[in-house]
Amino acid sequence: DSIIIAAKQKYHGTLLQVFINLYLFAGFFTLFRRNLYFIVPIFVIMEKMVISNDILFEEVRRVLREGRNAQIPVKGVSMLPLIKGERDTVVLEPLAPGSMDQGRQPQAGDIVLFHINNRYILHRILFIKDGIATIQGDGVPKNQERCPVGQIYGRVISIQKRNGREVDPNTPTMQFLARLWHRLPMKRYILAIYRRLPWNWWIK
Repeated sequence: DSIIIAAKQKYHGTLLQVFINLYLFAGFFTLFRRNLYFIVPIFVIMEKMVISNDILFEEVRRVLREGRNAQIPVKGVSMLPLIKGERDTVVLEPLAPGSMDQGRQPQAGDIVLFHINNRYILHRILFIKDGIATIQGDGVPKNQERCPVGQIYGRVISIQKRNGREVDPNTPTMQFLARLWHRLPMKRYILAIYRRLPWNWWIK
């Protein structure tokens, strides 16, 4: 079973607090219409709490080290078009040597969670040589990262789409398409067009 770790913004507001806000808002306009010159304070009770990336990913690492899967939401556009930030979630399985399970090693084609330059990143391994993985996001035209395999902690085994559909990125077909995608000389321009399509309005 996967441990679901929330990384999105959490809201402390309850349904009752929503009604209180609406009641105060309605009261303000009622007083205004009756020419009663009162200032009615409207308190926004709902507050949001943003979880620090350091706290989040330390928990993810702990879960993976214990040999368990972790499910996390994704942010950013660096894995387009396969993974859409703010909309998709991914399930990670632990990789050796980042976990107590010394079974599976990272391989070329894997989408992995790794740590480099004080940042946790989810990108795809292009190749591994002498213990160093060369990694690049599907939605990144040029820039690559080079990371020791010891700093790779988990591999994506499932992508959960917003509509409930589940995608396995490790099937032979998906792996072939990923290799083809990273070899396209026009990838930069395809991505630019893709981001401007009307149904991709959510991309910032």
